[in-house]
Amino acid sequence: MKVGLVGFGSSGKSSVFSALTGSPPQTGKGAVSSTRVPDQRIDALADMWQPRKTTYAEIVFVDYTVGSFGRGSGALSPAILAEMRTLDVLAEVADAFSGGEDGAVGDIDSFRDELLLSDLAVVESRLGRLARQKGDDREEALLRRCLEALEESRELRLLDLSEAENEALLGFGFLSLKPRIIVANFAESEAGGGHEKIDAKAKALGLEAVCMSAPIEYEISRLDADERTEFLEELGLKAVASDRFVAACYRLLD
Repeated sequence: MKVGLVGFGSSGKSSVFSALTGSPPQTGKGAVSSTRVPDQRIDALADMWQPRKTTYAEIVFVDYTVGSFGRGSGALSPAILAEMRTLDVLAEVADAFSGGEDGAVGDIDSFRDELLLSDLAVVESRLGRLARQKGDDREEALLRRCLEALEESRELRLLDLSEAENEALLGFGFLSLKPRIIVANFAESEAGGGHEKIDAKAKALGLEAVCMSAPIEYEISRLDADERTEFLEELGLKAVASDRFVAACYRLLD
């Protein structure tokens, strides 16, 4: 599973990348790391059979910087869009440390608008080509459904599509059709607090949300198991962010 950390500039993507992978902070776009998927079933089987090697599933994280434009400008670079289309899951990092929950909610709305605008441009371009070439009527009808949804600010993942229709749309790389998770990055002082506005926004959009403080989570990732458990209890957290994130990914992709 290939997960891309995307979002506006200065939202803390690189810090979140380190927190989720346990890798030291890296600078620049395109850092890649993987983390194993915790699975109690595998642990139980390994304890039972004592194999020479135990192999867990892995998630590959890629740190993408979508920060070459102002919020709401409609200017996602073609290169970033192309890279985002190769991902299995978009992990949208929202800045909740500088502007609090309200700022993060605003970023979530703005980023969603960028995805809708990108998909709208693709649909309009393809429909124009079909009109000139007198293409497939079924494809045109499906794209017109997509056009109607996008013009009404509805993401394509919320359309009631058949399996065949989903397959027909895969080649377009529509970003609002991709599974998406919100990662709200909070200040250290709010690591274990309630995050009602983020949870409400995610629910309204039909998305999963993982709230975390990236610097704290990175430090937790470097502790041994006993110290980690004690630290989590002090913060009022049930699990480390990486485990919560992996669980959200697997729920999202069924």
